[in-house]
Amino acid sequence: MEEIIFFTGKGGVGKTTLSLISALKRAKEGKKVLLISIDPAHSLSDVMNEAKVVAPNNMDILEIDILKETQKYIRSALENIRKFIGSETFEKVRKTVESVAESPGTEDAVLIDFLSRLVVEKADKYSSLIIDTAPSGHTLRFLRDISSAGSLLEFISKEARNIEHLKNLSGTLKGNIEISNILRERYERIRKLDITIKKGNAYFFVVMNPDYVSLMETKRLIESLEKINLKIGAIIINKIMPSHIPEEYRGDQEEIIRRAEREFGRFKIIKVPFIRDMGFLFEKVNI
Repeated sequence: MEEIIFFTGKGGVGKTTLSLISALKRAKEGKKVLLISIDPAHSLSDVMNEAKVVAPNNMDILEIDILKETQKYIRSALENIRKFIGSETFEKVRKTVESVAESPGTEDAVLIDFLSRLVVEKADKYSSLIIDTAPSGHTLRFLRDISSAGSLLEFISKEARNIEHLKNLSGTLKGNIEISNILRERYERIRKLDITIKKGNAYFFVVMNPDYVSLMETKRLIESLEKINLKIGAIIINKIMPSHIPEEYRGDQEEIIRRAEREFGRFKIIKVPFIRDMGFLFEKVNI
């Protein structure tokens, strides 16, 4: 995979539209592209339907159904557990696991597992992976969880190997080895995802609108991304109204743009006009 690009930013700034344009442009260049929405409230198909966009043959689109993926994740976990415990104990474990599925953080764990499989299994199939993310706060928590999940699985894997060693004379060794192998495989996948995002060819395109609230959230988002050593590919100032629009509608966008240029001048800045015509944006905007 030549590149992984995350479109991130405050809710409502236009991440979905811009990620779609970016994916279409790369597909037009002849690249094999996968466009994914990991936003639980995804609207990618809605944007495509409204703009009457049909994906070319070399571009695949995936909107992750997080509820469906969570259910699949829980079923897989229970199937693995069932192999090693009795039916009475399994019923107790099943109720616990299913209750955990409703707890905060489960969706992030499922997304991490899904993306790690994607990066490992589809790395050679696509040139570009474009990811339309959820709003800033959710995305930052998700990115931090990738590292913490990898660390946790590494610890559990080591403990599992210790158990193998201690029980190498017991009749349950086969089960312990299988559990350990499952944990190691998952750890290696998530570790590879973490390394790819932090040290590989992954870039974050931060999208903002020319207003004060968006500027402040973008500033905090950039600081957080840099703190966890993530690479920023560009700052996109989206929905810039043309000068002939009355000032009461434009507000202080010119001052906000100047401030953004001062604050984020060390990055590439892309300015995108406020135009609803997807075809015009595709021709005029280079992302």
